[in-house]
Amino acid sequence: MDRTINNRTINKKIDNVLHDSINQALELIKASISKSYEISDKNKIKGDNPVTDIDIETQNLILKNIKKEFTLRSVNSFKNTQIYKDINNSNSVSICVRQNRFSERKRAITKKDDENSFIFTHDQIEYIKKAINVIKSKIQNPKFFLWSNDYKNLDKFFPVNEYVHVSSGSIHSDLYLMSQA
Repeated sequence: MDRTINNRTINKKIDNVLHDSINQALELIKASISKSYEISDKNKIKGDNPVTDIDIETQNLILKNIKKEFTLRSVNSFKNTQIYKDINNSNSVSICVRQNRFSERKRAITKKDDENSFIFTHDQIEYIKKAINVIKSKIQNPKFFLWSNDYKNLDKFFPVNEYVHVSSGSIHSDLYLMSQA
């Protein structure tokens, strides 16, 4: 499988979704402003305050800045890792398990919180196992990469000889690597 073309296609789709979401946000901003100010033409929103004028050029600048804010800055350092190479040289599948969902609170943790966390993790693992069976039936030689906020007891469900347990130590690296699988 040509992962370069596949990743380019996925990244293009992500860019399109991000662009569409930002455009929707800009439309909401314009709609909100237009309730207080008159729209003088299709390219500008005019009001008494020049700061509220939003023209196409300014919209594009806002779009560019928002995209910049949501772009990982250290991508090249992530690409120099063995795990990145393994992900890109296999039919990689990303799995992420969140544990302790209800017992990470800043207040005192109750027994009910622990029970809810256990149930959430159990249900999540059951769902993932079903998805893995579907993936195995449709993808030749899939290689599973597992991320988690807590790996405790996960080897019972995802043995290390079948699943690569990834622990990069960086949420930015984890996010980027998960997006590459």
